[in-house]
Amino acid sequence: SYWDPQIAGVMIPLVIGLIGFAAIPYIDRNKENNPSKRKYAIMMYTFFLAGAGTLTIIGVLFRGPGWNWTYPWIDGIWFDDLLDWIYFE
Repeated sequence: SYWDPQIAGVMIPLVIGLIGFAAIPYIDRNKENNPSKRKYAIMMYTFFLAGAGTLTIIGVLFRGPGWNWTYPWIDGIWFDDLLDWIYFE
């Protein structure tokens, strides 16, 4: 009953992303070049950047072994072996 991983994980997000990017000029129809008059475009970019940063931080810090959800302050940092080569002692 599940979709093929190639369809569900690659093709559908790609199509949604392409449609979303193609729709941006139609959503924000402001022709101004002055950034102070392009509040909607700056707001869209800021939300996208904040969302991407938040999802990246969550994916790095809260993803445990086997892609399980983990809390670093409860379970400890499980990637201690990776931290060994960061410190140049």
